[in-house]
Amino acid sequence: MMESERVVDEVRRAGTPVSRRRVLQLAAFGSLGIAGAGILAACGGGSESPTTAPSGGSGSGGGTSSTPSAEGTPGGGGGEAKQGGIWRMAITANPTAYPITAPGALTDILVNKTIYNSLVQYQLEGDTIEVVPDLAESWEAAADLSEYTFKLKSGVTWHDGEPLTAEDVKFTMDAVLDPNVNASGRGVVSSIDSTEVVDDQTVKFVLKYPFASLPIMLGYNKPIVPKHLLEGQDLNEPAEFLRKPIGTGPFKFQEFVQGSHLAVEANPDYFEGAPLLDGIIFKVIPDGNARVAQVRSGEIDFTVIEPAQIDALSGVDNVEIRYVPQVNYYFFAINHSSPKMQDVRVRQALVHAINRQAIVEQVLKGRGQVATGPINPLLGPYYNPDVPTYDYDPERAAALLEEAGWTKGQDGVLTNAQGERFTLRFNGPKGYPAMEQVITYAQQEYQKLGIDVTLEIVDWPVHLDMYHNLEYDLLMQWWITPPDADLYDHYHSESSSNWWAYNNPEIDELIVQARSEPDEQARIELYHELQRKLAEDVPVVYLYYPEEIQAMSTRTKGLPAMGYRDALTWMEKVWVE
Repeated sequence: MMESERVVDEVRRAGTPVSRRRVLQLAAFGSLGIAGAGILAACGGGSESPTTAPSGGSGSGGGTSSTPSAEGTPGGGGGEAKQGGIWRMAITANPTAYPITAPGALTDILVNKTIYNSLVQYQLEGDTIEVVPDLAESWEAAADLSEYTFKLKSGVTWHDGEPLTAEDVKFTMDAVLDPNVNASGRGVVSSIDSTEVVDDQTVKFVLKYPFASLPIMLGYNKPIVPKHLLEGQDLNEPAEFLRKPIGTGPFKFQEFVQGSHLAVEANPDYFEGAPLLDGIIFKVIPDGNARVAQVRSGEIDFTVIEPAQIDALSGVDNVEIRYVPQVNYYFFAINHSSPKMQDVRVRQALVHAINRQAIVEQVLKGRGQVATGPINPLLGPYYNPDVPTYDYDPERAAALLEEAGWTKGQDGVLTNAQGERFTLRFNGPKGYPAMEQVITYAQQEYQKLGIDVTLEIVDWPVHLDMYHNLEYDLLMQWWITPPDADLYDHYHSESSSNWWAYNNPEIDELIVQARSEPDEQARIELYHELQRKLAEDVPVVYLYYPEEIQAMSTRTKGLPAMGYRDALTWMEKVWVE
């Protein structure tokens, strides 16, 4: 049997947990196993040429204790698990515990991880991540990977006592794919043509084309919601449900106080057993420095921090700092509906104008590497290091702008033949010191070229609204992507999450061709070609691939040492001393 056929057969028979190492040979990764701390090696030297994909192992040290244990348990054990206690975590804005639209993006996702379940989830096992059942008991794919049948676990109930059935799964997927619903992350399940209920405990997904990565995508922010409470409601804003969200998760919604916190309490009837914690408080703390101060003082147990904040927590007895690999990238979104941004020479100039290697070294303190595209080096053979790069070269940036018809006027501001000034509305979120530093630096570099830049550093909800409504020219943002190379969600012209209005028919065709290719090597080659073409076309300004840095109280035990979004799906196992 050929290797690709053997892997297909393995995925088809995925009735038991399938390791990410094997699933992703078919779905997008090759044989990559994610390693522990410091997998993103610090970039060195002055060149911005991409390095080869890291293979794991320990990176550079710094700060306090940083290496997570292989078992995913922090702090070297901690003794026997204890029942009780409240765990507190920082979030940056008011959350909405409703996964269909997730209007608050990351803040909503974090809360939803504890209230709801998906069909599958990601589990840390040694130095690899496995795709394992959550609400699903098992699943099987058709021979050509165009259909998937999922069997649900028995005995799962909603927080109001009603049983979970296949009707809930169909209702959820139909809602996400409904063009009249402002669904979050529709693109990751856009391969689904229809969802069929086989019986109360069995659901079948019929796909538009073969898609090896469907099981992985179903674990990426795709919680199941209750049909019996949402059917017939306005799914964009179901008022009653928003007041009291109901899920199947280990914690039940307790209360929400605007500007203060959202609290959840233990679900004693959770199908995997009652949680160890009594509850979790998601505390709204918009300011990054305030988050650091509160984890230091013990007012919260967990927050994600930036490299410049490590020193403030070094040597603090009650805080542990963990460095974990995360499949992500930071970028400047480019609004392609703006006429001046439609010239590729202008977009290339925006990249040449900034020193991304200096950003990695000075802002990230070396904890990351310059980004070459949307596929992170953690994706192993799917990452292509051989793509066009744009070294820091202000003279080349100026020449490209001149070629595009922009020359300096008497006031030093670039103008075109129609007398239009080159203005740039540059947006970023408040409360993220590193991002604010990067945006301010970029403003200075762009102004040197003669671009009239207006900065808009705004609160997170306003930032998201401006992003989704294309009210910007440039906007700094980041994406934590699925553990897969698929790019449909943000780069296909028909995706609802393409919030920079990028439209390239050749890229659209390549995205669909790559995601539907079942042969591993052919799939890798397609993604390499896709990365080359995206690097040439510059849909966004790719900045860097950082580590995720977690500041956690030493009383916290059992939280897996993985990206915190995925770690939160295991909160029933977390306890406090």
